[in-house]
Amino acid sequence: MGIKILIIHASLLFSIFSIAQTPVVKFSENAKAPSDITTFPRVIGSDGSGTYTMQLFLKKSIIMTRNMMGLSMQLCRYDEHFKPKYEIIYNTADELENRTVDNVILLNNKLYVFASQFDNKEKRGELSAAVIDKFTGKKTSSWHVLGNFEKEKARDEFHHAVTLSADSSCFILATGLVTANSNYQIKLLDTNFRAVGDIHFDYAGNSFDLDAVVKSGNKIFIAGKEFEPANKKKKRAFKKVVLFNYNTNGKKENDIPVTKDGLYATSLNLFPLNDKILLAGFYTKSPGNNELNGLFTYTIDPASGKIIEGDARELSSSMIGKTFDEDDDDEKESRKTEKAVEAENDDDFLEHYVFTNAIPDPNSQSLILFAEYQQYIQRSSHASLGPDHSQGMTSDRRQFIYICGNIIAVKINAAAKISWVNMLPKRQMEMIDIGKLNGGQGSPDFYSAPRLGQFSRVVAQLPFFSSFNCIQYGNQLGFVLNDHSGNSSVTSVNDKAKKIVNLYKSDCFYIKLDMNTGKFTRRYLFSNNGEPTSMPRFGRISSNKLFMPAVKFKFLAKPDSKMISVALK
Repeated sequence: MGIKILIIHASLLFSIFSIAQTPVVKFSENAKAPSDITTFPRVIGSDGSGTYTMQLFLKKSIIMTRNMMGLSMQLCRYDEHFKPKYEIIYNTADELENRTVDNVILLNNKLYVFASQFDNKEKRGELSAAVIDKFTGKKTSSWHVLGNFEKEKARDEFHHAVTLSADSSCFILATGLVTANSNYQIKLLDTNFRAVGDIHFDYAGNSFDLDAVVKSGNKIFIAGKEFEPANKKKKRAFKKVVLFNYNTNGKKENDIPVTKDGLYATSLNLFPLNDKILLAGFYTKSPGNNELNGLFTYTIDPASGKIIEGDARELSSSMIGKTFDEDDDDEKESRKTEKAVEAENDDDFLEHYVFTNAIPDPNSQSLILFAEYQQYIQRSSHASLGPDHSQGMTSDRRQFIYICGNIIAVKINAAAKISWVNMLPKRQMEMIDIGKLNGGQGSPDFYSAPRLGQFSRVVAQLPFFSSFNCIQYGNQLGFVLNDHSGNSSVTSVNDKAKKIVNLYKSDCFYIKLDMNTGKFTRRYLFSNNGEPTSMPRFGRISSNKLFMPAVKFKFLAKPDSKMISVALK
């Protein structure tokens, strides 16, 4: 009898614990948005004082004017119950002084605003920054000019992105002016926007993509990909992954070889790991054959720039091969589009996985790494309107295609030795058509910065609804994503996932990860069908909660939007 009672109590306790592990979802009312054409609401950050969001918008009255200015911004602060504490408009012609906001970073009691402006006629642009008090939403500083750039030709590409360093000690601003001889600059800025590090390096044309920048003491490590000219169908071909380090005075110290033991890196990201830097990436054994073979995790000593220790793991074809079924609602159209864009893709580069997140295991000195299959393709067309091409309107039409595939989770110890590897099958395909008119003072293209590669992912505006976001609280770790409703039981490498193209009809799931075994458990959260679609990638974490926006776009009208919180208990 005593044994039976003990078993009953144990099973009851397990049931209660399981229920406590279920995330709690809360929705706000539809958010107040400007009455003009808008982009989506974006979560800047969240802390004990509230959740902060921004939303860019364009006044309908100036859409067809010749000198189109930048985008205005609505800045909002919400309490824990999603009640607004303030909703403040920063007009482009007034407070922003014809700038478009690129990013807002929450740090301590301030919101740091980074913005840009570009004059198409003069082919000249400027990057600036200012400070806003997070409690009042009011600007407390004038605009600080961070740098100027000038294009040789109107069609030259200028890319820029800014983020906070891993130790929150400085901002990292990366810029790339892609011309016949492209110039890249990495600038480290303190909280007063003073430069505490400045690095310049050149590459010919579009032969370099920046992927990662990590600061360690007075050392700066930069990772990227080199390309070389290809055949007529492809503008460039992948050559190799490169890694080098500079000191904060801008002096180059080392070219660090990434190839090791006959393994050739195809992608690389950098993460701080105690007093070392972790190199995490994927490799091929046969460069040029476009065949992915496995992943590697190495650590380097920041002082010497040398690889200390590490590990590599070969991946089976079942883990990195095709893991999805072609039975989505738009099957024929999506298959046709995929084949067309693969043929049109400018880069002769194998489809690849990229490490995106590094989460510490609170019970050990281990790290949990997440990687995602990513493929990005852009189609574009350009036309000049009016008799005077130099001063008239120009029309740009762009189609962005994002494929976000399988998620690979990896556990490593403090010596970068791999404990386990697991994969969750998924296939999200998002196609976005964007038309843009630019006049004499056109706003910059804030949708993407392809030449800044993985570095710009944290601030890139696209894709909207694909990819995922991690959330950790105590011993719990998982991620939130939108997926096909038919994938509710997909939890292992042996399962076939249904491809999702129409993300407006997707379901939102929480995927729990057992940090000891690597096993996935999937839980349904809510349906996006008929509602504003959740945007997990743009969420921000505060304590045990993920705050993320949701939006339903409307043609030439403000979108329906709301906030969603997913809390671990």
